[in-house]
Amino acid sequence: MFMYLLMHANAMRKLLVGPVPDGLKCDVKSLCTLAGVPRATFYRTDPHLKAEFDRQRAAAQEAGQHPDPRLAQIEWFKGEVATLRERLSRKNVELDELQSFLRGVP
Repeated sequence: MFMYLLMHANAMRKLLVGPVPDGLKCDVKSLCTLAGVPRATFYRTDPHLKAEFDRQRAAAQEAGQHPDPRLAQIEWFKGEVATLRERLSRKNVELDELQSFLRGVP
């Protein structure tokens, strides 16, 4: 049992401290892969470890740490998409105003 918990602790540290090993993500699937435990077994027997992993991952992200650079990149892209949508919306309003103005000009 001790070795089992130690394997999970080591796997959690590798994923949360980073860098995340190639081909893996900072998620439960990768945690199970690194610990050498089937996901079904992990979910069935260790929900408290999953909850702890999720808590630590969320805390790291809130603190501005991104062990998985892909997650940081995704967050950046989400912000960029929101900014571009806002710009597009403003431009559409401008275009509508210009078209209304031109319709009123003889």
